[in-house]
Amino acid sequence: MRKNKLALRVALSLAISLAHAPEALAQGQQPVSEIELDSGITLKDWLELPASKATPVRFATGIEAAQYIRRYGPYRELLAIVQQASQAESLDPSAVTRENASAKLVELRAARAALGDWPGLLMASVIAHGMAGDRKAALADLKSWLRTVPANEKGRADVVAVLAAAGSDPLAIDAYLASQQKGQEEIRRVMVRPALPVDIDPASWSVIEKSDAYRNMPKARSLTMSNTIKEVHLSQYSGEAAKTVRTLKTSTPVGERCVRSKTDTTSSPWSNDMSSPIAPTSAETYSCAGIAMLTSYGGTKHVLRKINKISGSLFPPVVGAQVETDYELAPSPAGGKGLRTVRKCRITERIEIGKTDRRFSGDAWKLDCTTASRLDGAEAWGETLAFKDLLLQDLGITLIELVGTRLNDDGTVPQPGYKTVYNAPSGGLSISYTFESFSFTASN
Repeated sequence: MRKNKLALRVALSLAISLAHAPEALAQGQQPVSEIELDSGITLKDWLELPASKATPVRFATGIEAAQYIRRYGPYRELLAIVQQASQAESLDPSAVTRENASAKLVELRAARAALGDWPGLLMASVIAHGMAGDRKAALADLKSWLRTVPANEKGRADVVAVLAAAGSDPLAIDAYLASQQKGQEEIRRVMVRPALPVDIDPASWSVIEKSDAYRNMPKARSLTMSNTIKEVHLSQYSGEAAKTVRTLKTSTPVGERCVRSKTDTTSSPWSNDMSSPIAPTSAETYSCAGIAMLTSYGGTKHVLRKINKISGSLFPPVVGAQVETDYELAPSPAGGKGLRTVRKCRITERIEIGKTDRRFSGDAWKLDCTTASRLDGAEAWGETLAFKDLLLQDLGITLIELVGTRLNDDGTVPQPGYKTVYNAPSGGLSISYTFESFSFTASN
């Protein structure tokens, strides 16, 4: 039995190292459709079972996938299942506390024996050993962690420095463990999940909480914004019609890093039909780390279905920092289709916004952004839209998040009197928007 466990551990260690390798290396040799399991089904059949495709994956499914890696090779589909199992909330480094360190070590040893030495399990073991006072074991696990992560892994340079100094400075590992423990305590504080009016599946919460975009966000602030825009339609068939649109947007923190935004819009009647009032509209959004958790407009409501990716962070802001979000909203109960959205932003330049616009203070950072969406069932993505935005460092949000509409072409807030004109491609219609007023207040 001990020999079999050791063989499994060695096989899984090799597989984990291949998980970061090129596609051609991290793959078994035989097609999964030709591998017959003891149950009589093929490995391809097993990979398509609901339990194998579930998110989050069950620990027992991870163990089964680990056994197949040992028998048939490091197939990427199997590695992904084992890796998901190793990232269970109970095994996360942030789940280790001084009070449960000894019990967590037992749980982590069992997980490592079954799933292999994945980086998250190793770092959790490092922290648990440190909290339990076993410096030697923590150092050994730290060396193993270094062997399993790629060269560009976040935090790798810090571990290299600690291991290099450990021989001559025994306290180096203590200082590192103390910093890790402090960091995990902060993560646990941040990861207190806010109370939202809808249920979000644990897998999506886990992606959000583990992202730098969420962890690095400054504390959310209460904001009130109002603006007035005059909209004029000029048609060669029906002449000119104008209306004035007033928008009031309030943003309130939900927890420390999520926000509820409510936008109320009122409009004057069209100038060519003053007897027909335009009904006011209201929209509401709950968001965390740039992900819409819930949106509602009129009778339509969309709830977060799945997060495919959150990578990077705009905080702390530096030129070159970038963030990408890829998430899906479920269809509204009122009808319609679900929607997948991919959004990317990159910081290109720092400006002292207070010197050019007295409505703001501190630094701001210019952003180049793109967004693309696809409805459920659509064969192709919609057009990728490129736009400018501005990250307001003092407020902790972007200008579009504050104003709620597109801005100048250079990503700044228009001054009163600023006018943009849209000409319909088919001709015959011109629409102008004149920015008449803008104001906001912020509080902690």
